[in-house]
Amino acid sequence: MGMKDNKEMTIKETICSEANGDMQMIKTISREDSDYPVKLRGIPAQPSGLWLLGSLPPTGMPSVAIVGARRATPHGKWMAEKLAYELSRKGMCIVSGMAEGIDGAAHRGALEANGVTLAVLGCGVDVCYPKSNMALYDAIRIHGGILSEYPPGTLAQPFTFPARNRIISGMADLVIVVEAREKSGSLITVSHALSQGRDVMAVPGRPDDPCSEACNRLIKEGAGCCTCADDVLRYLEVLPPPMPRRGEEVSESVTLEENLILSHLTGEPCHVDTLAEKCGIPASSLAVMLVSMELKGLVTAVTSGLYRRG
Repeated sequence: MGMKDNKEMTIKETICSEANGDMQMIKTISREDSDYPVKLRGIPAQPSGLWLLGSLPPTGMPSVAIVGARRATPHGKWMAEKLAYELSRKGMCIVSGMAEGIDGAAHRGALEANGVTLAVLGCGVDVCYPKSNMALYDAIRIHGGILSEYPPGTLAQPFTFPARNRIISGMADLVIVVEAREKSGSLITVSHALSQGRDVMAVPGRPDDPCSEACNRLIKEGAGCCTCADDVLRYLEVLPPPMPRRGEEVSESVTLEENLILSHLTGEPCHVDTLAEKCGIPASSLAVMLVSMELKGLVTAVTSGLYRRG
């Protein structure tokens, strides 16, 4: 698992060439290095070394892991993206595994908020898995960090993902499960989190929805109930100030796309899917825009997935 001894840590940096022609340094971090993540030093089975593409979150920055089903529902992905966006705007790092479904949605929400996000892979940091997430991989390595205990060139294998889950939970102060079936890999992350002394929250779902079986059970067994970002802040008893990671502060002026969205909204609640059809905007992208518009006071979330103007 990972690097067995310091002999493999002798080359401190490797050049990673991407398909688009740019070059980026892969950094190796041994357990003896000062920049080895503080959060991982106290966990069981801590990695002897790590490979990093991009950058780690600042030391002391609150971190939340958002994990869940690969075959997530549209609502689950919307919820993960919304939570990640809002928590990022509150100065929290979003940690996940860059898988399809909930993981990818969480990373996208953090990036949309110009926030800090860290992807922990079950393969080498120079390997994009799944390949369908190549655009997301490129965005994270440039604007965040990609971390692995496996050497560059290592391909994803079934056994590498349960092992990497302990790093996902280890890099976080809190693990949030958005959607998960029973026997989901997300429950392995929960198990690691509990053994590491991390807090766990879950997003509740319909009792008859298989995608919410594990979440509902976790809540019944004592996990925190997460329905919005404020639930997380209250649970952690923190209220950090907004800390955008990249670029300038989000503009408070109304954009052309926001004007388009407002033109299709009234005082009556409208579902995000219906609004997406009217505006010709993908529902996943629209959900992120609506979160930003809600922060500006342009729209109001009446309930999950329903918005009205003002």
